[in-house]
Amino acid sequence: MKGIVVDRQGPYAAVLDDRGAVRRVRDRHYAIGQQVSLAPRMTRRSVAALAAALTLLLSLGTVAYATPAGTVSLDSAGAVEYTINCFDRVLSVQAVDEAGAATLRQVGEGSLRHRKVSDAVSATVEALQQSGKVAPEGVLISASSGGETHAETLCRQLRDTVEAQNGVPAAAVAVTPRQVEEAHAHGVTAARQWARDNAPNPPMANDFAQNDFGQTNMGPNDFGVNPPMGANSPVPPQP
Repeated sequence: MKGIVVDRQGPYAAVLDDRGAVRRVRDRHYAIGQQVSLAPRMTRRSVAALAAALTLLLSLGTVAYATPAGTVSLDSAGAVEYTINCFDRVLSVQAVDEAGAATLRQVGEGSLRHRKVSDAVSATVEALQQSGKVAPEGVLISASSGGETHAETLCRQLRDTVEAQNGVPAAAVAVTPRQVEEAHAHGVTAARQWARDNAPNPPMANDFAQNDFGQTNMGPNDFGVNPPMGANSPVPPQP
C-alpha cells in the first residue's frame, strides 16, 4: 500500500493512503508530498482471526506436549519406567520394583519430569553409580515411541548418552506398545520381558526378569538371535 506525506509534526508524519484515509506513522525524515510505502492496516476482523489462530496453535501444542507417546525403561539393580511425549520429554516416572523405588527416592522423581528422556536416564544411572547399584554388565534399556524407526533412533540415543556421559555399558532394544502392555501384565518392564523371551537359557532369563540385572551374568552371546543395540552386539547402520 502506498501513501503521500501530507504533514509532519514532531516524531510523526501524516500520510494519506490510497484508500483516502489519513494515517499517522513514524517520521523517517520524510518530505511533504513524498510517496511512502505503508504496511497493511489490521482490521478488527483480521486481528480477531489472528488471535484465534494463535490460541488454537497454543492449545494444540499444549495437548501434544501433555499426551503420552511412548515408554522408556531402565533396568540394572532395579527397574524404572519413564512415560514420554512426542517430543521425548518425560511426563512421569514410576518404579517397577522396590530397588527402582529406592533409586527414584535418591534421584528425586520430580527432578526427572519434563527433561529430555536421555538426560533423565543419564541422571538415574548417575544415582545408581553413586549408590554402587550399577550391575557389572551395565544397564538394559527399552524404548517404545512413535513407531519402530523412532524407537530405534531413541534407543541409539539413550545407549550412546549413558555410555558417553556415565561410562556405563548399555544395551538398548526397541519394543512395541503391545510388548510394553504384555510386560506390564507380568509385572516387569519391556526390557526384562524381552530378556526373558530372547535369552536362550530359560532359568537365566527368569532370573533376569525377577531379580537384579547384575545377577544374570549375561555375556555377549546371551541375548539370543535378536540382540539389543549395545557394545557387545552389532549396531544397525545409521539411517
